[in-house]
Amino acid sequence: MSEVIYVLKNVYKVSKNEIVDSLITLSNDVRFEENDLFIKSLINYKQNNLDFVDCYLLARNQMLKENVVTFDKKLDKKLNNK
Repeated sequence: MSEVIYVLKNVYKVSKNEIVDSLITLSNDVRFEENDLFIKSLINYKQNNLDFVDCYLLARNQMLKENVVTFDKKLDKKLNNK
């Protein structure tokens, strides 16, 4: 899904809000593996100035309490690692 989001945003210039809203609607009909985690990642993506992959890592940290180590300063700040 990260590749789909990347192409929609960067190639087709679809807005972040439209991408998120469309994928959340799609997830009502098509169940993704770890669907709750996917939805949380999309919400993070809509609310933050981060790439989708970083929002996925943030969601794993928030929901699964997984430790995430990163050199990305914006993600690190969201993870409260400082």
